[in-house]
Amino acid sequence: MTAKKPAAVVEAQPDEYLEDTRRQKISISVDRDLLNRVDAYAKKHGLNRSALFSIGVSMFMDNELRRRE
Repeated sequence: MTAKKPAAVVEAQPDEYLEDTRRQKISISVDRDLLNRVDAYAKKHGLNRSALFSIGVSMFMDNELRRRE
């Protein structure tokens, strides 16, 4: 019997992303409540976890860079 991964571990690895050499497969730990919110939002808006995390991190980084200017 294989052990299940905890719901709080997210792997950003959809096959279509792995074909793009600019993308890197990662594994992160995320609070379960946050992950549930991410999944609900992604489903409602036709996104996957990888896309939503990428958008969120990109927006955060852009805001940080602007704040530091």
